[in-house]
Amino acid sequence: MTGLWLAAAAWAGDAPSEVMPTEGTPPAAEVRPVDPNFGKAGVKWYPIMIPAASYNSIDGVGLGFGGEIHSRRVDKAYGYEWMFSFGVWSTWGFKYQDHWVRVDHKGEKLTLSSQITFNQWTDMHYAGLGGKDVLNRVDLEQDGGNFAVGPSGFVGIAFPLEGKSWSPYVQVYSRYLVVEPDLDGRLAEEAPFGIGGGFNFEVSGGIGFDTTDRWPLPSTGHRGEVGIGLGGTATAERDFGAIAQKAEFVPMATLHAEISKWVAIKNPRWVFGARLAVDHVIGKKPFFEQDLVSGRWRDEMGAEQLLSGYGRTRTRGDGVVAAMIEFRPMVFQYKKKSWDIALYGSLFAEQAWLFEGWDPGPPMPSLGFGPELVWQSAFQLRPYVSWGWRADEPGGKRQLEPAFGISFLDPL
Repeated sequence: MTGLWLAAAAWAGDAPSEVMPTEGTPPAAEVRPVDPNFGKAGVKWYPIMIPAASYNSIDGVGLGFGGEIHSRRVDKAYGYEWMFSFGVWSTWGFKYQDHWVRVDHKGEKLTLSSQITFNQWTDMHYAGLGGKDVLNRVDLEQDGGNFAVGPSGFVGIAFPLEGKSWSPYVQVYSRYLVVEPDLDGRLAEEAPFGIGGGFNFEVSGGIGFDTTDRWPLPSTGHRGEVGIGLGGTATAERDFGAIAQKAEFVPMATLHAEISKWVAIKNPRWVFGARLAVDHVIGKKPFFEQDLVSGRWRDEMGAEQLLSGYGRTRTRGDGVVAAMIEFRPMVFQYKKKSWDIALYGSLFAEQAWLFEGWDPGPPMPSLGFGPELVWQSAFQLRPYVSWGWRADEPGGKRQLEPAFGISFLDPL
């Protein structure tokens, strides 16, 4: 996808279960003791509002805004205890809308992540499933013209084990979508499962672990999770003339694992990080869910983290394997009595495979960089550019294609 992405899509969920210590503390041990002063130092609330704009060759101009208010301990520890955030987003002519409200809590004995989202496409683009199709540039006439609308939401709870680095978790996720395919387009031609929409749900559980020294932007330690999910999709009978969808329930299972590691060379000024993520579905997953991975964070592929060089809403598949490395140098940090700000650089490279069934397809590397601003040791803002390697047709000559964006998360 050629175009300029400057969309502020604030996903505040990637945070561990504790408010982390301030900079300069020693690296965390494998077993991290509970802070006896956690939550007793008093908190202050900090609001922020971010306007957003975008342009790309598919959707044209887009406008929106996002905001959050979070509570932070008055002793300026890293992270937050409560965060309420929201986003309102629409492209010009309302071709794509994305509106959401989110609540997060990071406590000593319980963490909460919950979100409700509403999406609508009047010109949804579908470029097939798996990496061989995503490598193509967009065919506006063949890929577009589909309508889809509906809500989604999830609630996830984790239970940090006292004096340990482990946190068992459980999550419930669901989405209801109505789809009207363009009968002359690629979606109708390929007729994937879920072509008329349906109700998809998943109940997942697993265990996460965290030995990082702080969040956001750890300088040492590990973080990861392993989980499984069980669910399925209920579809209604739909007749589109040349094609039809039958009423049925199709079960599925998901497997998800990821691990990240950070190493400080000049703590915390030069930090190297790496991440390996593996996700796959067993059974049938509807095409409209195949742009999201499972796991606690429900990351969207082709957006701000996984496969960032290949374009969101078109990057669909039954699974993904992605390995990334990042170098994060500190530019400056400035602390005052009532506020603090820090600026970092971020250079990252990723190698990924996007599956169709069990076929990994071609390699899909991304390469990108950008600055990263951290306000009040809790709010992250990262404008970035990321290049993917694409071809005009399967097997054709590949060349660099950039994507621009604004993220409220680091690449890992």
